[in-house]
Amino acid sequence: MLGCYLIGSPGAGKSTLMTELTRGLPFIEGKVGLVAFKHYRDADGRTVAAELGAPHPLFPGTDRLSMAVSPDAIAWVQAAPAPVVIGEGDRLATRPFLEAFAEACDGGFTLLWLDTPENTARARSAARGTAQNEGWQKGRRTKVNNLAAALPHVRLDGTMRPEVLAEHARAASPALQALGRLARVDGAA
Repeated sequence: MLGCYLIGSPGAGKSTLMTELTRGLPFIEGKVGLVAFKHYRDADGRTVAAELGAPHPLFPGTDRLSMAVSPDAIAWVQAAPAPVVIGEGDRLATRPFLEAFAEACDGGFTLLWLDTPENTARARSAARGTAQNEGWQKGRRTKVNNLAAALPHVRLDGTMRPEVLAEHARAASPALQALGRLARVDGAA
């Protein structure tokens, strides 16, 4: 299994990047225990990729999952639910989950850190009308910075346009390269 997880502070652009990476891919929603996910399927109906989280206009990705999701999510990735598994967001941006995800991928895992300047991230959150209080935002930034300091990752510049950022993310992650091939095949069909 190939895997990729995207971390970043609130307003970093994680959901925007994931939307860009999965643009045009048809999906079916699923749920196992507390884990909501999207299955991406090929023309023959086979699951070729899965994305942790649930669709939502303001809080997509793992933000809609239960606070108690981690044990179910660890079991889900360990079961290798698809050849490619991706995810983003704060809910599962924990060391135990990310280490279990990496181990399940047996060397095929990439942690991407979307590093966005604090003032840019705050402005994006405010523009969406989703700005949380400053104390909470500071805690999330500290959490992400600690994860980036503790775990192997690839840093991405969060100030890039989404389509350019998607190119950089694909170049850094075999899982996203495989997902990109799927998008091209589906787009050509």
